[in-house]
Amino acid sequence: MSKKGYTKIEDQAAEWALKIEDGLTVSQETELEAWLRKHPDAESQLARFQKSWERFEILDPQHFPMESLHPDEAQSAPSIGFFAKKWRWAIGAAAAIAIFGIGLSLHERSHQETAYSMHTYRYTEGDFYELEDRSTLDLNDGAVVESKYSEDRREFWIKSGEAYFTVAKDPDRPFDVYAGETRLRALGTQFNVRFYDSAVEVLVTEGIVSLSLSKPNELDTIEQKSDTEQAHKKLIRNQKAVVHQSADHQSGYVVEEIEEEEVSEILLWKPVTLKFDSTPLSEVVARFNRYNDNKIVIADERIEALQIVATFRSNKIEGFINLLQATSNVVAEYKGNQIILTSKNRESRH
Repeated sequence: MSKKGYTKIEDQAAEWALKIEDGLTVSQETELEAWLRKHPDAESQLARFQKSWERFEILDPQHFPMESLHPDEAQSAPSIGFFAKKWRWAIGAAAAIAIFGIGLSLHERSHQETAYSMHTYRYTEGDFYELEDRSTLDLNDGAVVESKYSEDRREFWIKSGEAYFTVAKDPDRPFDVYAGETRLRALGTQFNVRFYDSAVEVLVTEGIVSLSLSKPNELDTIEQKSDTEQAHKKLIRNQKAVVHQSADHQSGYVVEEIEEEEVSEILLWKPVTLKFDSTPLSEVVARFNRYNDNKIVIADERIEALQIVATFRSNKIEGFINLLQATSNVVAEYKGNQIILTSKNRESRH
């Protein structure tokens, strides 16, 4: 194994993804073919990293100001071009998915001539799923969700646990989520669903979600469903509905408006996406520390103003630290639940 759980094949696949982007020589093409033949899962890993490389921003070398260095070191400081080269190859060496801090599982449309595509999503620590329509799905520990995409519908069945949906707008294809006898329909919105035992809890954080109660439906009988069940209840932002499964659909749920504080408490389990655009390192650290038990400490004031351009999941603190060390003049030291950041040149001046 290489860096903290990432296989050698994953590291190699990340490096090949970057080489391919730059263009392969004849000898590299031969070497790549041999590598693909040698390892059974090499092709799938390569495709995974190529997709990741295309989709996400990371630290931008042009935002690493040279004036942050000690005056005596400025003349011998590497050029921006050097940083750019080091930046690109460091990604490959450290496994791009983990360093990017966005652990996505991508599920593209099937190229087969089928009427629909189906998938089962299970909780994987630290990751979230980008769906084929650009919606996203977060799963809490123990959650299992099944999906079915067709030309005119997007449908999900929560089998157990808790899931957070961010829905991409597509007026031609309704987005329906089923949990027991509860049906939720959304269009370009965000909401959380918790399904345990015989109760379903729904929290809308953006947009409008239509709630209704209906007979449970299985994946293979979806075409037989009717839209004529109980009248829909419209849920808006910061409204929570609790549905108790029973034969009496008219009294099956209770809706209440809740405060932002309670919304935050309900969603404590869910990592968020942090986007930084020329953001000082001191502010980046503060935002990561808000979501993690392990805290970052800046022990060198010269790096506080370092400008960061990146997109990370809030739980990917280690990925951020790895990339920061690989692409800048910063070194990290782990002490208990603290991560101490200093300049690499600090020790040499004492």
